[in-house]
Amino acid sequence: MAFRSQFCIAALILLAAFGSWAQAGLQPSVEIYVYNQAGVSGEVLSQAEQDATRIFRVSGVRTTWLECSTAEVAGTDCRGLPQPGDIVLQIVHETRKLKADVFGAAFLGQDGTGEYTNVFYDRVNELNRGWTVPLAEVLGHVMAHEVGHLLLGLNSHSTLGIMRGYWDSDELKAIERGRLLFSSAQSKVMRGKLAVITAHRHAQNTLAASFGGD
Repeated sequence: MAFRSQFCIAALILLAAFGSWAQAGLQPSVEIYVYNQAGVSGEVLSQAEQDATRIFRVSGVRTTWLECSTAEVAGTDCRGLPQPGDIVLQIVHETRKLKADVFGAAFLGQDGTGEYTNVFYDRVNELNRGWTVPLAEVLGHVMAHEVGHLLLGLNSHSTLGIMRGYWDSDELKAIERGRLLFSSAQSKVMRGKLAVITAHRHAQNTLAASFGGD
């Protein structure tokens, strides 16, 4: 009976935490751990992250970017990650396994969930050549696209917007104008998924604090 009573108390705390999180109106958020294995300059990477942050902010999603140490680039020690709901984004030079017009790859399981994605920097750089769009903006949009795959799940390419599977002059012009974005439907899916994750973390923290003294 003691175990059952404790379990019931824990369940009530979890429900209360979910309720308090919703009432507080906290914005769904995601932490993205970046491994810059391609040696992208700090200025370009920072600007790319700022642009990706803006794209997700328009969709009602808050992003936090953490620079993780690699063999080439010093950064934060991010070993032991990710935690559930976190994303690991690696910027690598190139791949020979995918077609030339593929600029990144998100790794999803058959259930549509995943935590890892790669961005192919050399291909992004090549896409940028011949256009007036700054490299950082192109990189930021590709990063947002790949993170979008992880948040939206399988078959998340669309015919329009940032999740279009093939980018041509229309997409590059939209990047220039800051208008290559997620659709309202895609934004709703991402917010819903992250809201559950964020609320669950909030509930776990509340539960841990409640039983911390026992």
